[in-house]
Order: sequence, then structure tokens, then C-alpha cells
Amino acid sequence: MNQNGCGPSRRAPRERRRALGHDRAAVRAVLDHDAPERSERSRRRIRLSTFAALALYGIVRWATLISPAPGARLVGLLVLAVAVAGGVPLLQRYGRGAMLAAAVALCLLALPVAGLPWQWFIHERIAVSARDIGHGLSGLANTLVPYAGGSDSVRLVIVLGAAVLLLDAAIVMAFAGPAFTDARRAGAALPLIALAVVPATLVRPQLPYVQGLVLFSLMAAFMWESGSGAKRWGRRWCWPAWPG
Repeated sequence: MNQNGCGPSRRAPRERRRALGHDRAAVRAVLDHDAPERSERSRRRIRLSTFAALALYGIVRWATLISPAPGARLVGLLVLAVAVAGGVPLLQRYGRGAMLAAAVALCLLALPVAGLPWQWFIHERIAVSARDIGHGLSGLANTLVPYAGGSDSVRLVIVLGAAVLLLDAAIVMAFAGPAFTDARRAGAALPLIALAVVPATLVRPQLPYVQGLVLFSLMAAFMWESGSGAKRWGRRWCWPAWPG
């Protein structure tokens, strides 16, 4: 023991507290270093979740164009769109070429999911497929909706319309990069708004104000991440989409 009475037994707790303080500082430094990455992952998950919710509402509305509704095909297209929006960006480490190849493969897979015969798709019967789609487009002009007829071509074209809108929005999401600006967000949202609004212009909705409120809420959730810019886009694009 020294003159001040501070022996090894008193120095030891001080040294342990000092070491514990260093350890806590090191842990805080690691957490602060990883915070931006965790925040970006959280934003991506929220973005994909709100995208999927808005797309789901869109296909529910689009299903009213056909009777009986092709529910399984529309859900399959929704799964493909979410896969493009959420899965393709994960390939960024392998380069834009890998991302583009994956996006093209998933978009081509939408053709048989929408109703194009698998045999035509597998055997690359492009001319036959194009002719069938052309017949559907020709018959669509004089078609009443909800369509209850027996033409597979017309049904295929109607479902393909949903596929185009879903995948258009998904591709914008997939290739937007970390800087998901208001303009890119609106570019992803507009096809989904059309997916929900177009059926309301062709088949009068039973609960227009409720459906408009649901659409506005989903749109606001999708746009909210961008703060004041998101609110400006919400006012500009959501209210005109209110079905009457």
C-alpha cells in the first residue's frame, strides 16, 4: 500500500471501469459505422413492402375486368413484379449486365404466367404468339367489360395489360439505385395507379370513395419516405386518381 492508501485493490476497479469505457466506445463506433447501411436496408424493405401493397390493390381492381377473375395469373404476375423490384438490385455487385439479364428473364416469364401456352413459350413460337396477341387486341375494341366471353386471346391481352403495368413499375424500382428520387418514385407509382384507376373508368366501382381512400392511403405510404417532396407528388398524382 502507498502513502495515499491506494493499493492494488483500489486501482483494479478503476482500470476495469476504464477498460469497460473503452469497450463501450468501440461498440458505439461499430454501431455508428453500420448505422447508414442498416438504415438503407430498412428503407429498401419499407419501399418494397409499400410497392407490393400498392401493386396488390392494383391487381384486385384489374381483376374486375374479367369474369371469372384470373386470380392465380394476376397473383403470379404480382410475384414476378416483386421479384424484379426486390431481387434484381441484389445482383448489383455482379454488374448491370447481370441485373439486366435477370430482369429480361423474369419479364419473359410473365408471358406464360399471363396465359400464353407454355409450349409456345418453350419452343420459341414467336410468330404464333404474336398472332394470338394480335387477335386479342383486335377483339378488345368491341369487348364489354367485365369480359365474360370465351376468347382466350382477349383474356390473354387483358391480363398482359396488367403484366405490362406491373413490370414497368418494377423495372423502375429495380434500376433506380440508392438515389430513389421523387421523379423515379413517381415513375414507379404511375403504372400502379393506372392499374387501379383504369378499371374504375370502365367498370363503375361499387364504393368509389372507399376505393379512392384506399388508393390514396397506399400511394401516400409509398411516397412518404421522401418527406416534403413525397407529399407534393402525393397531392399532384393521388387526388386526380380518385375514382368518381
